[in-house]
Amino acid sequence: MNAQQTRPVLASLVGFWPTPALTSEETLAWVCELTGPLKITPAEAQHAIRKHAETGAEFRIRPGQIIELVQAIRRMRAVHERPQLTRAPVWEPDEENLAAREACLATWRKAVGRP
Repeated sequence: MNAQQTRPVLASLVGFWPTPALTSEETLAWVCELTGPLKITPAEAQHAIRKHAETGAEFRIRPGQIIELVQAIRRMRAVHERPQLTRAPVWEPDEENLAAREACLATWRKAVGRP
């Protein structure tokens, strides 16, 4: 997120908690936090602020707290978006399978010129 993209995020923050007003130091802290190394997207920031507002908190979220919320949101999204793993069929060694395997290997050896 760049400095221009922080404006709507700060506006939603003030929209949920209009008082007390954001000080210049608090605004600078928010801009530094949102444009920092965590690479928070505007959508993630808005979502974190909305989640905090839905808890009924009397006080607005602090700049340092948004990192914890964004990381929790990312973990939850990763868990829900992970593809479901399917179990591979178990190979049961029996005479038919061994014979088919050996025939396949012999064909491949012959194709590559190995004895």
